[in-house]
Amino acid sequence: MFLQEREGMKMGFGSQKLAVFFIGFVAIIGFTNFSQGVIIDSDNGTGNASPPTSPSTFPYWDSIGTAGGGSCVYLGSGYCLSAYHIKVLDFDTGHYSKTVNLGGVDYDIDDNTTWQRFKLGSNDADLMLFHLTTIPTPIVPVSNIITTMQKNNTKVWMMGYGYNRAAAKSYWDDNWTLTDPNNYTYSGYYWGAGHTKRWGTNVIDLKDHLVDDGYGITQTYGATFNSGVGDNESVVAIGDSGGPVFINPSSTWWLAGINITRGGYPGQPWNTSVYGKSSYFADMSAYPITAVGGTVTLQDFMGDVSSQKVTIEIRTPGLTTPLQTHLITLQSTGGYSLITCLPAPGPYDLAVKGSHWLRQKANVSIPISTADFTLINGDCNGDNSVTSDDLSFILSAMDSVSDGPGWDSTADMDGDLEITSTDLSIALLNMDIAGNP
Repeated sequence: MFLQEREGMKMGFGSQKLAVFFIGFVAIIGFTNFSQGVIIDSDNGTGNASPPTSPSTFPYWDSIGTAGGGSCVYLGSGYCLSAYHIKVLDFDTGHYSKTVNLGGVDYDIDDNTTWQRFKLGSNDADLMLFHLTTIPTPIVPVSNIITTMQKNNTKVWMMGYGYNRAAAKSYWDDNWTLTDPNNYTYSGYYWGAGHTKRWGTNVIDLKDHLVDDGYGITQTYGATFNSGVGDNESVVAIGDSGGPVFINPSSTWWLAGINITRGGYPGQPWNTSVYGKSSYFADMSAYPITAVGGTVTLQDFMGDVSSQKVTIEIRTPGLTTPLQTHLITLQSTGGYSLITCLPAPGPYDLAVKGSHWLRQKANVSIPISTADFTLINGDCNGDNSVTSDDLSFILSAMDSVSDGPGWDSTADMDGDLEITSTDLSIALLNMDIAGNP
């Protein structure tokens, strides 16, 4: 079903598929199928299943994971980057559970945090950020992301969990009937059984191209699969969608793109990689990512701060409807960090609320380095105000202890794992205070 859906979708604009339309200096391309490890042009196609070591050791191998039937890459603070069509085809349909695997460990996707879809101008892209319920450790997050468009002939390392390759090369005639190597029109490889995390290399030979794959219009780079270039020459296959593409200037690894789709000839069998067609990957220089961080001080709380989650909303200034919602687990120091794809620079409101703390709002400009908050305690029932209802809530749980009868953690104002007169005093001190809307 996973493969059939990808291959059966109508792509491009109307019936104009596999055509290139130049609009100004940008091309818009339509496709008949997805690509989504990586097929390499080596003797038997089984190599490159461990991290590259040249021109420098690749540090992010465990940061490349599986997401649904595709791939993803971990950026830190619990956020992963992938192709948007994985959400639509794999997670939203229920064909795959909402988990990713990083370094051999499964992590649940956090549905309480906004699935962020990237946008360029008025075009939604086939590119997304999503959040995990726990921070993967000891996974090393990708720290370098390009901010300038790369030139043609730039070498790239393409990575993902795509299909394996059949050992032998195949040759086809005009009708895609197998033929001999002395009289053929097309040549390349059938895909084999199973998926493997693998890397391969290529060079950018298309840039500044808009690609419409049916799940967004994305600014991409293209890299053509050529014969006779070398053992590491590569092209993406199904399963590589969402996988990262890196460059390595001056022996430093930089994330340059995310695998989105591939080109194909009319009539080409879906389970083949054929010379002369390209892989396409989102150009990350067109899709900036901003990290927002700071400290949240939880008033009157003496317990384990790292056990507390806060809801952080990013809003249009002056409005209360969130553009994005992030459910963030605080660090032991009260520190927090989140990653957003909202356009920058620009003014936004950040609104932060804890389980029994009032909401506080701050006007910020993204990109920013820090935004700090101090939250007022006493909101047991979560209505963003401290009233007699909260006092009643605490009194109803009075003298209870953690995991005992009548226990409710939202009545434990000071975090000492028991409900006492101290908790009641904290709420009384803040009586009739309301949080920011």
